[in-house]
Amino acid sequence: MCDKLIVGVTTDELTQYKNKKPVIPFEYRLEVVRSVKYVDTAVPQSTMDKIDAWHRFRFDIMFVGDDWYQTDKWQEFEAAFKEIGVRIVYFPYTTDVYLESDCKVEPILLNNEQQRMLKDVMTELLLVMHQICEKHGIKYYLYGGTLLGAIRHKGFIPWDDDIDVVMFREEYDRFFKICESELPKEYYITPSENKLTPMITHKLRKCNTVRRYVQKDEHLREDP
Repeated sequence: MCDKLIVGVTTDELTQYKNKKPVIPFEYRLEVVRSVKYVDTAVPQSTMDKIDAWHRFRFDIMFVGDDWYQTDKWQEFEAAFKEIGVRIVYFPYTTDVYLESDCKVEPILLNNEQQRMLKDVMTELLLVMHQICEKHGIKYYLYGGTLLGAIRHKGFIPWDDDIDVVMFREEYDRFFKICESELPKEYYITPSENKLTPMITHKLRKCNTVRRYVQKDEHLREDP
């Protein structure tokens, strides 16, 4: 659809219009977006004025979430962009994409002891990763619910069932190269099975453990 993809990352100051303060600083968010292989250029978005953005980058197509579709503001943008030959493409929210998946995951309730055991294993996995990263000077960052839990709960969010971390591309590649020879034999890494996201993810797992989930129209399934 386009030869070059430019992505605007909202600055910390601009997010104030939502009366919210970002948990992850702008500089980190900008680098995360830059590391996505489909992104050619990541730039700060310091204003909601899209015409101003066009004057700076001279794009031919603008992509935006469909929550803005037919709003007064974006109808104004559509009229202005039409005069200069810019097409607006409205993307559906990710939730709509996931609803089209044929895999429906249903919760499996754990008792308190099972939750404690699960979180003990997850903490163990994080420590294994941390030891490798610390030894080789690899930077990583807590992400999503894991970051929120560390700040708000000083540990896990009570209902969380995994640990999320992110790395810059160079660190990411170096970490997995080192793991080929230094990851203890009690652990292994698997690639992501989720093809609905452009993010490249891997899972660090412990041998002799299983994950359990229920798929629509299927019985309980276990993966080693």
